[in-house]
Amino acid sequence: MLLPWGSALAVCSPSLSSDSFIQHDLGASYCELCGVGPVRVRVTNPRSNGDDLSNIVVVEDLRNSGLTYVPGSTTFVGINVAAPAAFNPVVSGPNGSILTWTFPPGFTLDGRSGGAGNKEAIEIRYQVRRYATLNQEGLVTANRTFQGSVRFAPSCDVGTTYTDTDVDEMPIRQPVPRVTKLGRNTDAGQASNSYTNTVY
Repeated sequence: MLLPWGSALAVCSPSLSSDSFIQHDLGASYCELCGVGPVRVRVTNPRSNGDDLSNIVVVEDLRNSGLTYVPGSTTFVGINVAAPAAFNPVVSGPNGSILTWTFPPGFTLDGRSGGAGNKEAIEIRYQVRRYATLNQEGLVTANRTFQGSVRFAPSCDVGTTYTDTDVDEMPIRQPVPRVTKLGRNTDAGQASNSYTNTVY
């Protein structure tokens, strides 16, 4: 849900309140029990009427997921727009769980007509890992819900900041062991290569 901070929404097209501006790529995002996992979040300007987005700030709140940011892991990928030079977020919150990227003042996502393939977007890629005080299996039972939000000023109402959010559950990659129990009856003449699910 897009919410304005400031003046009335009527300054811009009513559809601004229903557009989606931020989304996690859960097909390419995950965490690992004892390793490092990638996260991708994309901010897209879906506007086709020329409304540009500026003053862009992206906040990722890892909440109580048990995850923390891997320092120096941020990269940007521009879609139909030149990406700015990579910079690290401001890290705050418990166990470094809140990440804030404030994009340079000159960076803008222009509103462009045409299909989805013409839209300007910026994808933030970063890495997460289990924070040190969490035990090795803690990510399995943790609430891995996390939230991304983007704040921006649209050119149709540049004096107002709008916010859009996306809440998801971080996928986890973990080993899933299986135990198979076999036996043999030596009295019945079952040899050492005769282990089976059924023992006579």
